[in-house]
This record gives sequence, structure tokens and C-alpha cells, in this order.
Amino acid sequence: MKKGIRCIAIALIALMTASTAAADIGSFKKSIEDSDSKPGKSERDDAGGSGGNPDLAIFLIKLATYVWAGNNLGVTYGDYPHADGKFIRYSKIEFDPYTGDAVWTPSPGKSWWYSAELQPTHMVGIGAGALASFRGNTWKFFGPYFDGHFLADGKTVTGGVRLGGSLSIVQTNPFSLAAYGQWAGWFGEIERRGGAAGITIDSYPFKPIALHLRAGSLWVGDATIGEFEFRAGFLAGPWEFSAGTRSWSLGQSKDAPCYPGYFISAARYF
Repeated sequence: MKKGIRCIAIALIALMTASTAAADIGSFKKSIEDSDSKPGKSERDDAGGSGGNPDLAIFLIKLATYVWAGNNLGVTYGDYPHADGKFIRYSKIEFDPYTGDAVWTPSPGKSWWYSAELQPTHMVGIGAGALASFRGNTWKFFGPYFDGHFLADGKTVTGGVRLGGSLSIVQTNPFSLAAYGQWAGWFGEIERRGGAAGITIDSYPFKPIALHLRAGSLWVGDATIGEFEFRAGFLAGPWEFSAGTRSWSLGQSKDAPCYPGYFISAARYF
């Protein structure tokens, strides 16, 4: 374990001291300022758009609500993914063979989970730095989602923090989907305020593998940045070590600037 943590520290130092000839936070700032943040115009053809079956819509909404409640309200968690079986566990409804009465059997485990993560990262065309995050569920299906980052190009520094939360939509070990929303603030070379929203997907298909995806939008002042992150790794007890890629794209046009990046990661579940 100490060896893994030492490797993360060495990689962070290497990223921060690597050549930054192609990195330029100033050009990234200019791309944000030049980004077309105005929504595109759209025309709706209302012909044939009216009508529909309101009863069917109400039925589907109720069905989705029941499925969501059944999936999320009965879950508990293990100490960390792949520990003592499954990370996400479900309560059971069993029927008494003599009376026919339904008996609710809570699943063993806790009603909360958290993880803290550190990512030494390099964004091509911007700079090198690190991202740190803290997220989880305080009670079954909702909890905090905080993260912060800093990037340096050898001349200037920029960074930011995001404060918000997430709401679980589906929770299973092979596939868990959640939506998040955050307030965002940038400092240093880029001084702006905004927000972020999107989805996260977490997957623990088999021991010791872990897969994670994040996709959404980040609003930096009047500019919109589309962000995508994917990482794959493995669990070693409550620690997860992974590597992945991230991209930030500005604007919606085909020639809009896109900034790819890569990172390694160490996370601790508790």
C-alpha cells in the first residue's frame, strides 16, 4: 500500500516538473472568452405535436417512481467495493409460508458511503496539476459532491472549486447512475463564477475491477465547457488505483477548441 501511495506522489512530482512548452493557460483563458455561449436557435414544428395520452404518461411516471424507490430506499453498502461480497446490497421481501404475510428483511451494511480521491493530471495545451474530490451518499441516495483543481503552465496558475451534491438514479454493482449539480468558482489567471451539472456512472463488474465515467457541462462565466472523464482501475482493500482520460471542449461548433488530458488516481473509500 505504501508503495502505491509513493508511486502516486512520484507521478505528481513528475507531472508538475515536466516540460510545459506546449502548455498555455492564457490561450485556454482566451478560448473561454471567445467561446460562443449563446444557445443555438431551434424551430419546433407543432404540427402533430399535440395530443398524446395523459393517462399513459401518468402511469409511466408512477411506475418510474416506484422502481426508483424500490431500488434506492432499500440499499445498504459494504465497507468498500468488493469487500465481503457486493458493495451495494438490497433488502429483501419474503413471505411467511404459513400466514402469507410479507416480511421485510433489511440487508446488512451501512446506509452511507464516501470516497476521497487525488488525481495528478496533465491537460494538453493548458498545463499540469492535480484534482481532488470528495463524494458519496450521506443517506442511501443523496450526498455531497465536492472537487477542486489547480493547473500551472510554468508561468501562470489557475484553479477552481466545485461545491454541490449528487442524487442516485439507479444503484447496482455492475451499473450505478447518478446526477449531480455544483456551484463552481475559478481563481488565479481565470477569475469566474458558474456551475456544473451532469451524470456519473460507477461500475464494479467483478473483483477487483472498478470503472467510472463522468459527463456533463461546466459553466465558466458566460462560457460553456463540455467535460468528459473516464477512468479504470482496481481495488486493493479500501484503496482504489486507476488511470484515465479527461477532455474539456468549448462551444458547439465543429472547430471549437478541445483540450484532452490524462491522469492517474488514488482513492480511499470509507
